[in-house]
Amino acid sequence: MANIMEMGKNPNYLGSWDLYETPNNTLVATIKDIVDEKVVNNGQKEDCTVVHFRENIKPMILNVTNKKTLVKLYKTKETQHLIGKSIAITFEKVKAFGK
Repeated sequence: MANIMEMGKNPNYLGSWDLYETPNNTLVATIKDIVDEKVVNNGQKEDCTVVHFRENIKPMILNVTNKKTLVKLYKTKETQHLIGKSIAITFEKVKAFGK
């Protein structure tokens, strides 16, 4: 049976749904590279910043909040200084759009 909350998600990229079965809903990963690439989502192509990992984990599309967190955590905006850094990936529910 399909989970309606997971439908329409891009299966090629890491999302919160990938963390539901992990210990503490968290993955620890090492940054391999961070690049801008074309992402196809719901038939539309868009440029997105994507982080790839050394471990066998799907790449993750970085939103502005993710980018700001990396900059604050490692005190750099330069992607080459983030290569090899470890990060813990998790999710949290937030109030958005009045819900």
